[in-house]
Amino acid sequence: MFAQFEQIKCVPEELCLNYSDISPERFEAHIKKVLSNEIPTENLAALMPMKEFEKFDEYLDEKILDRANANDRLDIESARQAAAKALEELAGRHSQGPVRNETGFYEREIANQSSDGPK
Repeated sequence: MFAQFEQIKCVPEELCLNYSDISPERFEAHIKKVLSNEIPTENLAALMPMKEFEKFDEYLDEKILDRANANDRLDIESARQAAAKALEELAGRHSQGPVRNETGFYEREIANQSSDGPK
């Protein structure tokens, strides 16, 4: 939802998001924004396609539903933890430069890996 809020193209794949057509600098700025408190959680909840979950939700104003969903449905803390981890990995790569595969997605580079697996 953070990417959708900032109008950044990303593709959900199982438990991860793949960002394409984004510069490393823009991606880093996006991650830093996720870590900040600049984006109100109610604004993220407003992007939810389905807002009604409880029995009487259909009778509530949309802004009330957005506030309730922001508090009860969005796991902002986990998103920020994932963003912090991504930022740490980016910081370790600055000396190596970005890594892209043929589809344009950034891939994680595994250092010191032999044919037997990670060391």
